Amino acid sequence: DLTIVNRRDIFNGDGVDVDSTSDALVERIVYSGGDDAVALKSGMGREGAEFNRSTRNVTIRDIVATTRASCWCAGSEVEGGVHDVVVRNVTCNNCVDGMRFKTPHTVSGNIASNLSFEHIRMVGIAGTAISVTGFRDVRMRDVTGSQIALAGQFSHGEGLRLNDIDLQAKQPFECGPSLSGGSASGTIHPASCFNTTRRGVTVKADDSDALATAVAGRDTLSFDYGWRFHLGDPAQ
Repeated sequence: DLTIVNRRDIFNGDGVDVDSTSDALVERIVYSGGDDAVALKSGMGREGAEFNRSTRNVTIRDIVATTRASCWCAGSEVEGGVHDVVVRNVTCNNCVDGMRFKTPHTVSGNIASNLSFEHIRMVGIAGTAISVTGFRDVRMRDVTGSQIALAGQFSHGEGLRLNDIDLQAKQPFECGPSLSGGSASGTIHPASCFNTTRRGVTVKADDSDALATAVAGRDTLSFDYGWRFHLGDPAQ
């Protein structure tokens, strides 16, 4: 058990950094400060790419964080890649961001892969609850939150699987470029930003006006972004 307290106006004060490390367990930590509560890293820039040592096989559980940065993050220094990670039972209170992947591209071409998140609770997220970029095979299950500015942003990756996501957010999910694969099941709220079909009308992710109209009826939406998942449209 560890409590870490830092001034919220101090930068470069991460709670725990796991850098270029394998077989690590981070658990039972309370963090209050001005930087990322738990961060996974694996080297920066060309030097990190040449060193090329990943962070792998990491379990993070039973974390409570309050911060003006990220509750959990990967990056921004991830030249060696981040792989095989489990994040479980994390509470984010009054943070800027919740679960955040910071880096869409690396010099080395390495990315984050095979990460699982479950039982995540968020209250008072001033920025983005779920930000996933530069990834392959990420699973999010049982993620809930309230008082959130932006539900999430997804880009530059494949194989994002969502299950029972319920975020009370002012703004819905946003999709960026280069997304493929994946699935969703259970309750997904708010409506996703993937290409949207509503009663025979297709809404492209870059058509913000049409998307906003569709989102207003999110309880009867079905989605298709090459992702094949549905939320019970009565018109089908």
